[in-house]
Amino acid sequence: DIPINTTRVSVTQISSGNDRYYLAVKHINGTYVLNGMHSLQLYNVKIRIGGATLFYTGS
Repeated sequence: DIPINTTRVSVTQISSGNDRYYLAVKHINGTYVLNGMHSLQLYNVKIRIGGATLFYTGS
């Protein structure tokens, strides 16, 4: 969970080239907004979630 009123969060995934782990983001209502339910975002995307903007640079 990201606390309310948080203004900036940076998440960096460091992995080997052979792993199959990806960042997934799920809305509080249980629906995936990024990389969930066998769906994978391969390219840069900007997603509005509530009052925040998520910038994702792809898998």
